Amino acid sequence: MDLKIYNITKPELASIRSQTHKSRKNLKKKFLKGPIPLEWLKRASHLSGKALQISVCLWFLKGVHKKNTVALSYKLLEEFGVSRSTAYRGLKLLEAEGLIKVSRCIGRSPVFTIISSQS
Repeated sequence: MDLKIYNITKPELASIRSQTHKSRKNLKKKFLKGPIPLEWLKRASHLSGKALQISVCLWFLKGVHKKNTVALSYKLLEEFGVSRSTAYRGLKLLEAEGLIKVSRCIGRSPVFTIISSQS
């Protein structure tokens, strides 16, 4: 590569490359993918317990897997301070509110589908 045409020295090029590399690392951080319907979140926020934390986890998993139907991750729920028994209660509340559908099998994580006009 001829750096003379760009008036860039080798150390400057190395600095640019390291900055680009750092920004790529930042892209690997976890984030919540939207859009998430505000009305859906409002309904979830009025439920008792940790239903809203569970909702955030569900939307995160939906965005990661790029599917409407996904298995619940208890490891993720633990990061949000939600125990397994609390998660079961929260899923029942969200399901009763008509925000999700849940398929349960003994010995397996529940599989959920988010019900939304934008899902």
